[in-house]
Amino acid sequence: MASRNRNVAAFTSGGIAPYFGVLDEGFLLPVFTPDGDWATVTPSQVGATGTLQAIDTLLIAELTSIPEAITAVQTAGYYTVGDGGAAFYTRVDSQPSHAGKFQSADGQWWEIDELITTPLQFGAKGDGLFDDTVVIQNWINYLALFHVNGRAPQRTYKLTATINFPATHGYGILGDGIDKAVFMQAADNIPIFNFGATIVDEFYSITLRDITLTYANTQPATNTNAFCWYFNIDAYQWDCQNIKFLNGFYAIKVKAGIGAPWGHNWDNFIFGRNITGGCMDMTGTVFATPNNTWGRLYIDATNMTGAVFKEIKGYNWTIQAIEILNATNIPLVVFQAGSEVWIGALKLEIGTYNTNLSGFSSFNSMVSVPSSYVTIDQFSLAGTTCLLTSTTSTYVFGGAPSGLDVNHITVTPTSAPVNFYLSATTSFTRFGRIITRSAFSLPYANQGSSTSANFLTVGFIQNNNLSENKGDANYQVVAGDPCNIIFETALTDSRFVDLPVDTGNWFNGQTYKVMSKGAVNGANTIAIRASGNTKATLSSDNTSVTLTYRRNANPHVGWIVTDRGAL
Repeated sequence: MASRNRNVAAFTSGGIAPYFGVLDEGFLLPVFTPDGDWATVTPSQVGATGTLQAIDTLLIAELTSIPEAITAVQTAGYYTVGDGGAAFYTRVDSQPSHAGKFQSADGQWWEIDELITTPLQFGAKGDGLFDDTVVIQNWINYLALFHVNGRAPQRTYKLTATINFPATHGYGILGDGIDKAVFMQAADNIPIFNFGATIVDEFYSITLRDITLTYANTQPATNTNAFCWYFNIDAYQWDCQNIKFLNGFYAIKVKAGIGAPWGHNWDNFIFGRNITGGCMDMTGTVFATPNNTWGRLYIDATNMTGAVFKEIKGYNWTIQAIEILNATNIPLVVFQAGSEVWIGALKLEIGTYNTNLSGFSSFNSMVSVPSSYVTIDQFSLAGTTCLLTSTTSTYVFGGAPSGLDVNHITVTPTSAPVNFYLSATTSFTRFGRIITRSAFSLPYANQGSSTSANFLTVGFIQNNNLSENKGDANYQVVAGDPCNIIFETALTDSRFVDLPVDTGNWFNGQTYKVMSKGAVNGANTIAIRASGNTKATLSSDNTSVTLTYRRNANPHVGWIVTDRGAL
């Protein structure tokens, strides 16, 4: 393989009769420009020397005796003129070790001499009917051998076996676009692409862009080897963008016993509705891997039967946006212990949950975070259908996280939740702001049967600002009000402050401080109550009392006096 890309087509404008000629500076070569137009260049501009022969197709070239004076051959197609397989070949002394070659009738070997090759130049038809498996494999082996990227033109490439990507570096596929460059697996229950089946050296700097991987037949969930991508070996520093996965079991599977991919940039991954398992399965990976950056991930979970993201693992890892549609009774994300990840936005657009999730995870939750540090900037449960009911207590977040921080939560149930709660975590969990945009809210925790309220804080409720003067009136505290409540107007009667009571929406450590500064006088006191039960009374001016909540199935019992003092 030469290191230059000439794309020479030495044909007259009136047809493609063979041309024989010395490539001197008085001869203008027509070439393809990057935008697909024609231009003319001198031989020195493209590094061409010697004598060139134009031949209609590679098949004709193999039947042609080519004079020794000819040093280069330009074809106009592989099988037929204009079929996309046109290529430039140079004479070589011995048979090349790859498939980008032909042998002319006189026994001479010719090697493809293109900087960017396509599978059509290796004999693929890309019509969705012809079996392109061997050709695609030969092409991938060529790209790996020379550490170059190849272009996959707009075609459907039918496969009947797995395509194996050798473990080496610096090669890949640049497709003509999602839904344009399509690799279609006609065989059932086998991977489409297997990464690292053969090992040459370390597996890094692979590029995959603008392609679709699909099965000819939708794979049932019992076809547990139908992976669009199968990682067979540790792989790092890949760049993968604009990839669509269709009709498989799990779209991406990492082999148990190896490290998960690391240092990868993945963006605009689309997982179609006929994926029957889930998007990604890293079950059994042996250690957390760093520095992945995932951009936008779009998932239609209509037919998924497993966790959308199953046992994924990594640290120092960012995910920009995950959008999931049409999930029914399946976990959204299950992390492995030891993960550290930041997620910009995680959204379930349409979901139906009418049973518990204990069959998927011991945490019985939509997002499981065991012994991991996870930050989610925005989390949303919304859509025209957002049914959150369960036969037993079921949760959005579960596990014993080393730290779970969700900054903004939007929940829009389309009916009253039944046995459904935001949190069942059993270690540090913080929610920032919780917004409900419907007539129904989702309780934070099950105070009676779960200890999660002991580990939860809700930032917008912990408003440590000082309130305005509450005047000569009773006051009902509402979640999000300032937690330092002050009365500064002389009372004309006894007043009371009613603390919030709710079996689901409070948490250990929530504190309110009530103060009198010029308010209490004589018999005109301030009683602090919960469910009508007096918990404390300010009977002297210039004093304060602090009450702190501790989880209790009986809400008013949870409010405990933790401080009294003078102002």
